Amino acid sequence: MHPIAFSLFKSSPPATIRLITALLIFAITGCSIQPTAIHLEVTQQEKNCLNFFDQLDASISTLTFFEASVQRVDDYPIYRSDRFLASFSNQKLTPQEHIAWKKSLHKNAITAYQQEIARLPKNTNLPLPFNQSSVLSNIYQCTTNLKSYFLKKETNAPLNTARLQIKDNYSATARFFGIYPLSQWLAQPSMKNYQKEMTARYLKGQRKNSRKILYQPKTRKTLDIQFIQRTLANAYANNALHIPVLNSLDEQALLAHFSPNLSLEKTNSSDNIGSPEWGPNKKITVNTQKPSAYTFITYTRLNGQVLIQLNYGFWFPERPTQSSFDIYAGMLDGIIWRVTLDIQGKPFFYDSIHQCGCYHKVFLPQDVSYNTTNNTNESPLFFSINNVVLDSTHPVTLNIDSSSHYIVGISQPHSSLRSSLRPSLRSKSTKKTETIPYELSNYTSLSQLPTKNRRKSLFEKDGIIEQSARKERWFLWPLGVVNAGAMRQKGRHAIAFIGRRHFDDAFLWEKFDIKKSAW
Repeated sequence: MHPIAFSLFKSSPPATIRLITALLIFAITGCSIQPTAIHLEVTQQEKNCLNFFDQLDASISTLTFFEASVQRVDDYPIYRSDRFLASFSNQKLTPQEHIAWKKSLHKNAITAYQQEIARLPKNTNLPLPFNQSSVLSNIYQCTTNLKSYFLKKETNAPLNTARLQIKDNYSATARFFGIYPLSQWLAQPSMKNYQKEMTARYLKGQRKNSRKILYQPKTRKTLDIQFIQRTLANAYANNALHIPVLNSLDEQALLAHFSPNLSLEKTNSSDNIGSPEWGPNKKITVNTQKPSAYTFITYTRLNGQVLIQLNYGFWFPERPTQSSFDIYAGMLDGIIWRVTLDIQGKPFFYDSIHQCGCYHKVFLPQDVSYNTTNNTNESPLFFSINNVVLDSTHPVTLNIDSSSHYIVGISQPHSSLRSSLRPSLRSKSTKKTETIPYELSNYTSLSQLPTKNRRKSLFEKDGIIEQSARKERWFLWPLGVVNAGAMRQKGRHAIAFIGRRHFDDAFLWEKFDIKKSAW
């Protein structure tokens, strides 16, 4: 025994007991000792603002729900995170980069609050700290007044990865009880067959003599490539993280410029795009008299750069039954078309999913390569579009199959199809092709659709549309995707059954080594 330890037991019993007790207390608590926390002195105005946020969040939680497309940040009501912004949380940022990052987190919070407030009953009473009539103006004012408070708070509760990491859209419980190591192995042959089938369907294309509908944006103002380059260059230069954040007018201009045409095979009433609405029977319908694309901006990180992505969501009334036992059929259907621009503002590549997160397809120009060596089990389907002359002044046309609404081809028509359409125009250009204009709408409107008494989201609090549930979920649940086949909100799209992958993963394309031949 160590001499010091031995001498302890030679002391008087009471003294020994006291010393041992003290040592035990120190041993138990020593590991949990934290650096001295900075005491946050709060002014009365700050107290009022903190109480306002507490009451606002309590009202949202009780009377509606928080937006599932972004994630709340514990202890920071003025911020909301997403996968892209969370990807910066483990980096060492300069003070200027940190400010730019927090500005984007705050922009997320403002956008989410706007949607949540719109869904609150009109008679909701909140303790507004300022005389402004709107809740949103109080959010802006309180954010300014709490700036110093939250800066101090970062010392005790830093904005780190643990606080900002986004929960994935897979159920660990389902994978546990579904014996995932075995079930994912059993699913691999089916996944490979699916890839072969979908590739064959794409290569086959649309039926030659089928009736078609051509949807075009109602207004498309073609932008000069120099204007696009200048706009993006300014956006990159004005952000410390080199995120090309655009103002709303420039966003709308880019979204309109790159908006696609849709050539749809028409065999039934499901083959028309429209606007989701809440009906009087509390059921969601798609109003095909109001064709729309629901647009939003995202970003991706690739080869040390941040690239802007233009997203277009389209909705169909249903995916009709095509066999006696069709596990993929059900109410509501849709696709998301995404255009990733390079830093010069030219289309880098395209990809798409259905609104369920299924059928991820990537469309690459001839000068873009990829590598699936590390993702052999279930990679997206990659298609070359060498036959398409990618001119950024011409729109891309998506050739879409009937009923299943699969994209089965990409083309770029002549400029004769690019002319702007009058709002009332519904003309038949040929016996088999009808031309219909569609509107560009903000994706956020889907979270605040009008009903008889108040506004209501298309999505549930988990970001899923329960009404769109598919039978396939009963077969695929062991693979962990919650309610597989159901339509869901942006930010909630799991896009792989084997492994974990999300449509909004900030480093998605680095996993497939996407690059231009010149890089």
